[in-house]
Amino acid sequence: MESPTLLQIQTQIDTLTFDEQLMLLERLIQYIRLRTNSMFLAEDPFLRMATDQEVHREIGAIQDEFACADADGLDII
Repeated sequence: MESPTLLQIQTQIDTLTFDEQLMLLERLIQYIRLRTNSMFLAEDPFLRMATDQEVHREIGAIQDEFACADADGLDII
């Protein structure tokens, strides 16, 4: 059973132009993607780390610190 609120929204959507409906759809998709990403971030510690800017800065600092080791030729066999 549809809620009265959804029926009211659908009625209002019917009054929009096609371009306005597309714009609304794009906004809804973006909103749902953001909420979905937030839900996954809350559940997955690895995903949280992958999107954490502090982790990215730390990885960059480690790469800078060991950059001279890239030139030692040990990875070439």
